[in-house]
Amino acid sequence: MDYLFLGLIEHAQSEGHVTFNFGLSPLAGVGEHPDDPLAEKALNFIFDNMNQFYNFRGLHGFKAKFLPRWEPRYLVFPAYTALPSTGLALVRAQTGALTGLWGTRTKAVRPSETDEVRS
Repeated sequence: MDYLFLGLIEHAQSEGHVTFNFGLSPLAGVGEHPDDPLAEKALNFIFDNMNQFYNFRGLHGFKAKFLPRWEPRYLVFPAYTALPSTGLALVRAQTGALTGLWGTRTKAVRPSETDEVRS
């Protein structure tokens, strides 16, 4: 993976790009301070301990090897009760369209030229 990313970065640089976006590092840095709210501490627990579902820490470590310029991103949500569905929506947005909890990917289906078109 390192070689692949280095190749992508070098190619982008040869095309005149001066930056490369590695995307988000979800939950990194959330809930690390003693005075953070309980909900943020729970998210920090997920970052540290739920790697069998999504390797937050591993993803952050992989990206950190390239010495990126980290920029904070914020999540605004209506209530703490919305966090589980909001978190699931974020995972779906990050990984692509998922149909179920265990990651079955959906595939767009286009009608073939022989299919009847009804108006």
